[in-house]
Amino acid sequence: MDLKILWVHDEFNGPINGMAIYNDKKVWFKRKNLMSVKNYREATLDGSSFRYLDNDDHDNDDNLYDLYRLPENIIQILEKEHAEYCERTGKPLNHGDITNRNKINIKTATQVDNSSNSLPQSMLEVINFNPKVDPSSVHIAGELIVENINESQFSNYYVPRQIV
Repeated sequence: MDLKILWVHDEFNGPINGMAIYNDKKVWFKRKNLMSVKNYREATLDGSSFRYLDNDDHDNDDNLYDLYRLPENIIQILEKEHAEYCERTGKPLNHGDITNRNKINIKTATQVDNSSNSLPQSMLEVINFNPKVDPSSVHIAGELIVENINESQFSNYYVPRQIV
């Protein structure tokens, strides 16, 4: 199977959705199991019950994905918006390509406008980006072509390291 992630729109412990190449065609992928409750255990400590994540249970750790064929006009809109998002926010254009980051607009203390008596501004400029197409539901416009793709079947599956 020839399957490679081009770019990711949403991520949470790995890619949630985005554009991929499947057998030389662009497809939309969407993760099926966003939250796995299988790895949660119940415990009681000093009379209080709580749930915890059992990291020793790795039976079903792999994420599963569905692939959707989208109309060409939707693909063009998504790719245009993704490129604009990358340009405006400095995010990498391609999945896993952390070297392709643009510089975001950081204001230094000398650049902050102190002429008004307003509250201090953030040193980092906030960039608002609202896509015209909702990537979390774009698969509805497409046709399901492959179900239950395992994350290991993507040739370049990448999960960013979390900073704690």
